[in-house]
Amino acid sequence: MSIPKIPISEDRLSPRILFCSHFTAGMQLPKGAKLGERFIYDYEIEYIVDSKDGSMMLDGQMISVKKDEIFFRYPGQRTEGIMPYASYLLCFDLLGTTGRDTSLYNLNTKKSFQKRYQHPMLDIWPDKYLPNNPSYYFALFHDIFEQFIHMEIGSAALIKANLLKILYSLYKELSQPLLIASPYASMLKNTIQYIKNHTGHKLTLEMLAKQSGLSPNYFHSIFTRTMGMTPNEYCTKEKIRKSKELLIHTQKSIDQIAALCGFSTSVYFCMVFKKIEKLTPTQFRKKYTQMMLL
Repeated sequence: MSIPKIPISEDRLSPRILFCSHFTAGMQLPKGAKLGERFIYDYEIEYIVDSKDGSMMLDGQMISVKKDEIFFRYPGQRTEGIMPYASYLLCFDLLGTTGRDTSLYNLNTKKSFQKRYQHPMLDIWPDKYLPNNPSYYFALFHDIFEQFIHMEIGSAALIKANLLKILYSLYKELSQPLLIASPYASMLKNTIQYIKNHTGHKLTLEMLAKQSGLSPNYFHSIFTRTMGMTPNEYCTKEKIRKSKELLIHTQKSIDQIAALCGFSTSVYFCMVFKKIEKLTPTQFRKKYTQMMLL
């Protein structure tokens, strides 16, 4: 079922868990046993705790289910689990506005579809994803489940915080091309680290290409294709990131910070900084380090 997407701002994200389960019985079911097809009425994220060649139907497509994978499902989709596998399942109200009664919530009961929302943290979701650090996500899913079944004072707040942490962490992983299965990841890894370690130096295309063992032209091409920005743009981004840390955590002058971050002059540094941050370095420092006086 196709549900129109509604753009939302990030400050409206206030997820509320509607249903949470630790499904273990699936590992005792025979291979090929089906849970029955159902519609997805709300947002769902599922962490696969274990699997013995299990699979899942999603909108008519068969998808393999492997240990530590995370599955994403939107309102309006259809799914069917095919055993054997075990999982943590989180079903949630993205904005906390549906008013659904969690004590009566049933995955298979027909209900109105939650609205589909459009936001970078959601639009990037694949059908499934194998995270870089599965144990980190396992701990978050487990803690949400434990808080949900006990529900003491503060549990709802902690659940929301952990769910937002899952959404944000997955977005950060999925939005960094090198962290996904890029065929060029191993080639560019040394260069990325070199840039981070040498923000105070003038970095030429030839120097960066050498770190990856590639010709300058070929390096520029695959770096831009993989990272979504040119090598120079990435270097500038890292230099500005370093300058912000120095502005906040040190008392160094603008001239000193410009030099430490590899800018030829403080005038050029201020121009680049303002273009990116919409504030001068001095305004940025004042905004984030000084208390407002009445």
